[in-house]
Amino acid sequence: MGMLLMGTSAVMAQSEEPEAPAKISGYFRLNNPAFGDALQVNDRYSITCGTMTANNAGSVIQLKTDEVWSFAVAMDKLNARLEAGEITEEQYSALFQQTMVVDAWKGGFYPITTFRSQGVEYTKMIKKLADYCDDAIEAYLNDEIPVIYEKYRNKLTLLCIFASDVINPTNLETVDTFRAWAESYLTRWRSVADFNLYLQPVLDIPEGESGLPVPTGEYYMVFKTPVWVGNMKKAQQYINNMVIDDVAVSEDEKLDLWGDSKTRILRAVAKDYPVGSPAYKFLDDLLGKAEADMVYFLGEAEDGSLYIQPLPDTFGTNGVVVTADDLARCTWRFNKVDEEMPFAVKPVLKAGDAYYTTLCTDFPYEIKSAGTKAYFVESVASDGTFAETQELTKVPAGTPVVIKSQSADMKDNILVPLAETVTPIEGSALEGTYFACDNSGQMKGLRLLDDGKASFTLLPGKVAANSAYYTGEVEGAVDAIQKVLSNTSNGNVYNLNGQRVQRIGTKGVYVVNGKKVIR
Repeated sequence: MGMLLMGTSAVMAQSEEPEAPAKISGYFRLNNPAFGDALQVNDRYSITCGTMTANNAGSVIQLKTDEVWSFAVAMDKLNARLEAGEITEEQYSALFQQTMVVDAWKGGFYPITTFRSQGVEYTKMIKKLADYCDDAIEAYLNDEIPVIYEKYRNKLTLLCIFASDVINPTNLETVDTFRAWAESYLTRWRSVADFNLYLQPVLDIPEGESGLPVPTGEYYMVFKTPVWVGNMKKAQQYINNMVIDDVAVSEDEKLDLWGDSKTRILRAVAKDYPVGSPAYKFLDDLLGKAEADMVYFLGEAEDGSLYIQPLPDTFGTNGVVVTADDLARCTWRFNKVDEEMPFAVKPVLKAGDAYYTTLCTDFPYEIKSAGTKAYFVESVASDGTFAETQELTKVPAGTPVVIKSQSADMKDNILVPLAETVTPIEGSALEGTYFACDNSGQMKGLRLLDDGKASFTLLPGKVAANSAYYTGEVEGAVDAIQKVLSNTSNGNVYNLNGQRVQRIGTKGVYVVNGKKVIR
C-alpha cells in the first residue's frame, strides 16, 4: 500500500493496476467521495453538489480531454514557431522560460476540452475570463493610463530608480511609451495563458524504491488564474509606493488599479451571468481570492457549493498549506454513465396498465429496458392525446419525447447516453426544457382523462426539469389546483403543482380536503 500524491489517504493496490488513459471521453457523474455527492447543474448559471440519483439528468456530464500536457510537445510547437519566423530569438527565449514555469504546474495534466451538461458548455465560463480580462485591460489602458501619466509624470521617474527591472526612462518619454510599457507589463505571459480547466490524476505511490505511480481513477479539477491578475496588483503596489508621498493619505488618494479593473471585469461578466447568480459569484470569488497568479483545485464546500482551494507554488513561497481534508473535498471520482451505472426515468402517470412520463435531455441516448418505449410525438389531438407518434430506440439530443413503460420502477426504465451523434428529427409537436421553469400559461403536461387515456391537458404551476410539454390548444385543460380540487376530499395535502406533500410547510397556497389554504 502506498501514499497518494500530495498527501491524500492511502489507497489499497488493485489486483489489476489501472492504466492512465491517453484521453478521457464519455458521460460521467462526478462524485465527491468525501461528501458522497455528485456535481450537478441546477440551472444555466448554477453548478452545485447534491445527492447522486439515477434520474437526475443535470448530474450527467459529457467530458472530453486532450492528451496530457507535455513540456516536450510544447517545446516542439515553440521551435516550429521560431523556424517559421513567427517569433524572434528574444521572444523565443522569453517563451522558453515561461514554458518551463508552466510545466511546473500542469505537466501531466489533462486539458479539458468539453465539460457539458444541460445544454451548456461550462469550460466557456473559465475560458471567457480571457475575454473579460483582455477587455478590462484595454479599457484601463485607454481610460486610466493617460490620467495617471499626466498626474504623476514627475514622480513616475522614481520607478526608474527603485524598480529599474520593471521600467526605464524610455518608457516615460511620452504617454504612448508609458501606455506601451503598461500593456507589456499587464499582459506578460499572455501568450502562454490558455484559460483551461485541467484534470490532475490522483496517483498511488508504491512504498519502497520499486514500482511506478499508479492512477487511482480519481482526479482533481485544476485551473489557474491569469498571470495578469498578479501583475495588475504588483503594478498597483509599485506605482503607489513611488507616486504617493511618504505621508498619511486617504484611501481615495491612492491608485486602485486592481479594484478598477475587477469592477470592469465583473461588469462584463454580468452581461453573461446575472449578478447574484452562482456563476457570477464563483467568478467574483475567484478574482477576489487571486492575490497573485495562482493554481486552484475545484472542490465541494460544506453547503454543497463549489469550493476553491489555492495550491502551494513550486517554491513554497506563497504560504499556502493544503491539508488532507482540503484534498479530500477536492477529489472527484468519475463514475461512467453506462449500462452498469445508467441513467433512468421515473414515470409520473399511470394510465391503464402503462406508465408515462416525458423527457428531454441534452445528450443522445438509447433505450435499454425491454418494457420501455420512447415516442416522438408528431401531433396532438384536440383532447390532448397523442395522435401521431413514431417509436425511437435511439433518441437525439434535445428531443422532447413521451416515455411509456410497463413499470413504475426506475430500474426497469434504463437509458444509456450515446457517444455517437444521433441525427435530429424535425416536426415535433412537443417542446422541451432542461431546467425547471415557471409555466408561461400555455405549457401543458401529462394528465389522465376520464376515459383512462394519457393526455397533455394539465397546466402545472412549474414545469419540471428535463421534461416535455405541449403549448397548442386542447379541450378540457385544467391547472394543478383544479385537478386537486376535483379529486381530493381525503385529508391529503397538495401544493400548487398538484403534488401530494406530507404537510403544510413553507409559506404558500395548499389544498386540503378540497379547499385552498393560504399559509
